[in-house]
Amino acid sequence: MVSLQNQFLGKDSPLSLTTFHFEPDPWGYPFSESHELVLDGDYPRYVALKPDGTFALTDLSTGPFSADLDGDGTYVTTSAFTVDCDGFVQIFTEAPLIDRNDPTFPWQVTTDPAVGGTTINQPLSPDDFIKVLPRLRRSRWERRADGADGADGGDDAGNSGPAYPRCPAAPTGLVSTVRPGARQPMANGTCAQMGGAKVPNFDFTGCCNAHDLCFDNCDTGTFDSCNSVMGSCIASTCDQKYPGVAQAAQWAACRISGASYAFATRAFAGDSFYASNSARCTCRCGDLNTSLCSASASGSALQCVNVGLGLDANNCGGCGRQCPKGTTCKGSNGCGCPGDQCGDVCLSLQDNPNNCGACGNVCASGICFLGDCFTPPNVQLVQNGRFDNVVGTTAPPWKVASAVGGATIDFNADGDANIFHNSAAINLPAGYPSFSLAQTIQLKPRTAYGVNFKARRIGGSGPCTVSVNMNGNPVSGDQDIEPDEDVFRAFGGNYISGATSNTVISITAHCTRTTGMSIIRVDDVNVYAV
Repeated sequence: MVSLQNQFLGKDSPLSLTTFHFEPDPWGYPFSESHELVLDGDYPRYVALKPDGTFALTDLSTGPFSADLDGDGTYVTTSAFTVDCDGFVQIFTEAPLIDRNDPTFPWQVTTDPAVGGTTINQPLSPDDFIKVLPRLRRSRWERRADGADGADGGDDAGNSGPAYPRCPAAPTGLVSTVRPGARQPMANGTCAQMGGAKVPNFDFTGCCNAHDLCFDNCDTGTFDSCNSVMGSCIASTCDQKYPGVAQAAQWAACRISGASYAFATRAFAGDSFYASNSARCTCRCGDLNTSLCSASASGSALQCVNVGLGLDANNCGGCGRQCPKGTTCKGSNGCGCPGDQCGDVCLSLQDNPNNCGACGNVCASGICFLGDCFTPPNVQLVQNGRFDNVVGTTAPPWKVASAVGGATIDFNADGDANIFHNSAAINLPAGYPSFSLAQTIQLKPRTAYGVNFKARRIGGSGPCTVSVNMNGNPVSGDQDIEPDEDVFRAFGGNYISGATSNTVISITAHCTRTTGMSIIRVDDVNVYAV
């Protein structure tokens, strides 16, 4: 009784109500619809119906049959009650004092002990009907939110959070807001549908309308908070309607009915909440500086991204704006080169011989060092760098370091480029060919050197590169070389440090997935101290 009282009347209620509960027909007849009305207490006491329509309390149950329990010739029946679908108590008996067309049973509420007992078939006010309460079992969503569901390892195991969230949990940081073009907030009778005739004697329309408008409030109205506010509103309505001690019973009935009303709404209004959510609300990132963008280039997931910070190369300055390879995101300015830039090409003005120190500044020597053109002294560390000394099919001291995919080399003049001295012609068939030409040179330890050469490509289709290696280790990255260049292009900015006196320098040409024959001519290989 204490638990029931706290749930429906509030913990500070001055009343201590006598409460009853229903028990099924103890005889268990399949056709029986009747229940017994039992007084809550330390031991059961049954409400027994007398032939004259009055009631008495008895320690024994008669079931659906009449019995003389006291031996005074008065036959009573305990299994005589049922409840209709609208929550009204009815008497289930064949006694002639009951109107079979309307068996609803009113129980007169009174604080006058002189009246005594109860009467039936007497016109009463609507507030005097007996109040029947549902069993307050929390909804599945409420138990799931508390972590109660899923304890057996079922589908709900480990779930927690609001019973009916407006926005999905992922991506994190989403908040609800009014969708552009949404209808205006309105009271649509949702909570009235939840309570219906089960609490017909009290008017909670104002609370219901406020509850519906709360469901339509995308910014602050949550399922739990709207239901909580409605419960407080109903309690306040009862307090205002029945303020005096003389109306304490009516106040208690109002509070109990209101709690039943609020419970029904809380347990069954989830679909209505989501209907309001779909009609009026949408989700956005809580941080107004972020946008809802794809988390990856494939667009398989979403996340809240600050597109202006430049931290996401897939959403640079705007959702879906991906930076090309070799560039970086520079926030709201979009993609750019990590270093220097000339036109639409990323480069370094410190070592680019065609853009040395400034875009368009070409070094005649093909050497750019720390942003200045550099002409090396006339000291030839590389021997036969112009391939003028040819013996048979070789150009000593150059040696073939590797040849892959049918690659070969010739040494002859390049009339197409108007250079009539010899150059190395590396022949690269279609596919994945590679060729390295190397020689050993003498370097001073702890001395910095620069490496430069010239090259051009004739024919073929597909990507090819040239690179410089020292003792098998890369000195430069793979540098692209395009086909059908009529003149030689300078390749420089490759710096090495003399670690040992005997150092193997190699020039490597490599192609990937090419078609047709590609010929890469190499000339003027030079290593110089800087």
